[in-house]
Amino acid sequence: MACAAGASPWKKDVTAPDVVWRDNGVEVAALIPETPANQRGRGREVRGKTLLAELTDWLRRAPDAEAVGAVGFAVLSKGKP
Repeated sequence: MACAAGASPWKKDVTAPDVVWRDNGVEVAALIPETPANQRGRGREVRGKTLLAELTDWLRRAPDAEAVGAVGFAVLSKGKP
């Protein structure tokens, strides 16, 4: 996808399979199994945050964007645990 902001920064990346990233426009939070759904993964470094933040920042620069939020997570191939 291309827009006035240039080419999309989204690409294949490696991230932990047990993390769900949420970008609500205010913060990018890692929801991890050890924390309740209403808390984020504090103090634990987890890959994936930067790529999701880059994508949502890019989408927010689109001329017609009013609000952007995203959820990101690992997609494993069928044969992998």
